[in-house]
Order: sequence, then structure tokens, then C-alpha cells
Amino acid sequence: MFHKNCYHRFKLSILLGSVLWVTLLSLVGCKTVPISVLTRAVLEIHVIDVGYGESLLLKTPTQRFMLWDGGYPEKGPIVCDYLSQQGVRHLDLIVNSHPHPDHIGGLSTVLSHFSVTEIWGSHALDFPEIPNDFREMVSETQTPYKIVRRGHTWQWTDQIALEILHPVQLVPDLNDSSLVCRLSFGRTIILLTADIGPAAQQELLSNFGSSLRSTFMTVPHHGGISHLPFFKIVNPDLISLSVGENPWGNPKAQTLEFLKNMGLTIKRTDELGSLVFRCDDEGKINPAYPDQNTASQVDK
Repeated sequence: MFHKNCYHRFKLSILLGSVLWVTLLSLVGCKTVPISVLTRAVLEIHVIDVGYGESLLLKTPTQRFMLWDGGYPEKGPIVCDYLSQQGVRHLDLIVNSHPHPDHIGGLSTVLSHFSVTEIWGSHALDFPEIPNDFREMVSETQTPYKIVRRGHTWQWTDQIALEILHPVQLVPDLNDSSLVCRLSFGRTIILLTADIGPAAQQELLSNFGSSLRSTFMTVPHHGGISHLPFFKIVNPDLISLSVGENPWGNPKAQTLEFLKNMGLTIKRTDELGSLVFRCDDEGKINPAYPDQNTASQVDK
């Protein structure tokens, strides 16, 4: 009897501890949770290690996929290998944030390996900075190409919607003409910022203010110079940084220090390789962890 009572008390303590843990999470507003706590349908954000550049794969709970940028041209095969490892056969959408080579370069290779329903871009296909091989693959595959601006929306699935927040119009600086996309999955908000600099960040703050608050965001322009109040308003629970060796000194120490002082842990591809974030529709997201399925990593 003594042992049986002890056992029941032990089970009760475990149950009460679990209830207390969940209650504390809700009271303090903590949204960063262990993977095991995510019991609902999960959206995955894969930050692919392409060295200095950017490429993200988003994977819905129903196994649908979209790709955000593709790194430099020589990283195209790495992106394709990664997509294949994740079970990609078809992409609902490719978004090219802007036509700098570390973002658009690998996309022509992707187009040659996977069928794609539609491509969104910041610039017209005849813009001089767009590579010929990308232009040719769009034509060869007859993939619809759409120029998008602020206010463009798309209901990807019953639960997931995309909205373009920037730009309203193009400016001479390609970085500040980058597309900025907000993806909503229930109460979870993902903000993809590409290479926008301080001017574009200030413009977004002026127009959207506190509605920019997000669960997850990518650090703009590989951690380059930023309008630091932008990070305070977005105030993400988790943040990723796509970066590798480069001659521009990114990420900047000032940006990293500011994010550290905000209490944010930055998950970097140059330190961890490809990353995976998993989130549910209640605003909960797990810490990034290196993707164990990546067969090869980019040389840093």
C-alpha cells in the first residue's frame, strides 16, 4: 500500500507540474517552446545554408512548399539537393526578393529541376540585373511570372496567407526595392525581410507600426546596418541570420550587439549550417536547430 500511494503521488506531481508549466507559459507570454510541446499542425521554416546569400524553404502541414530566393548561382545545386531531401517535387511558389546574385542566382537551377506554379519578383524580367539564364528558364518552363507590390495577397492554404508589405514602388537602391513578405499562420507571423536597409525599414515602421510584430523574422541584409528601432517594433520570438564570408563586413557588430541586448538569440547559418524552425498556428515556435538531414554543408 505504501508503494502504491507513493506511485499515485508521483503521477499526481507529474500532472500538476505539467499543468503549472503550461500555465506559466501562458502567463508570461512565452512563445518559444520545445519541439515536443508543438502538438498541433506544424509549419516548417528551413533556412538553407548557402553561404553569403539567402534561401528559405517553407513547408506547410499538408506538405506544400514555397521557396524564397536561391543564393548565388553556384549554390543552385545545393538548394536543389536540399529541396529533394525534404521531399519537394513541386513548388507552389518561388519568390525572388530582388535580383542581386546572392538571392536570384540559384533560382534558374531550381527551375530546371522542379515544376513551379508561379514566380513572384520585384522587377520585370527585362530588368538588366536579372540573369539571362533565369529569364530563359522562366520562358522555357512557361512558368507564370508576376511583379508584386505592397498590398498583394495570396491565400496559400486554408490556414496560411501571404501579404507583400514592401515596396510600394522601386527605388534606385536594389536592396531597398526588396520584397518584404508577411506570412500568417493563425496567430503565428513570419516576416521575411530580404535585404532592406534603414530607409526601407523606417518606411515600414511609418506605415505599419506595431502591426509589424512577428513571431519569426529574418535579419535584414545579412546583418548589415539597420534602423535599430525596426527590431524593437517587430520584436520577434526567434530570429535567423543567413550569412557567410563576405567583403562587406556583415553582420555588423552594432546590429549583433543591439539584438543581443534585446535578449534575442540569433541562429546563424555560418555557425550552425542549415536551420529548421517549427511553429504552430497558436504563435508557438521552437528554437532553431541544425538540420540533420542536410547531406553537405556549404564551405564557409
